[in-house]
Amino acid sequence: MDGPDLDGVPRGEVGRRGNTLRLDGSPAGPGARPAGRTNCQEQQVSHLRDAWHLDAGNPRIEALTIPEGATVVVYCSIGYRSAAIVEELKRAGIDNIYNLEGGLFEWANEDRPIYRGTDRVHEVHPFNGVWGLLLRSDRRAEN
Repeated sequence: MDGPDLDGVPRGEVGRRGNTLRLDGSPAGPGARPAGRTNCQEQQVSHLRDAWHLDAGNPRIEALTIPEGATVVVYCSIGYRSAAIVEELKRAGIDNIYNLEGGLFEWANEDRPIYRGTDRVHEVHPFNGVWGLLLRSDRRAEN
């Protein structure tokens, strides 16, 4: 079964396994709304287009305003923290919610579009010295 469009990856190129998205295609046009990174410092370095910020430690799910029928893709550096938020959102009764497989690291390593504000950039916050090794060196922002 196909998942939603996401920042230029057409629906037919976004595979879905449960509530995890696997991206196989190349950018082509506008897509689903990402629910932001889980660390404000990471969000300031780069993010998916139009991403909302959620704090992994206190996501304040009750304060979210998600339009009925909207598709939301949650992501973080590698997908671990965002998977926990997806579970909380599901428990809160929010449908059409997905975790981005491989997180922003895989997205950036595959040269997909990332932004700082509205400007396209190529660097990602490395999260820490260990997880940062999962990023290509030319994608790793200086701490």
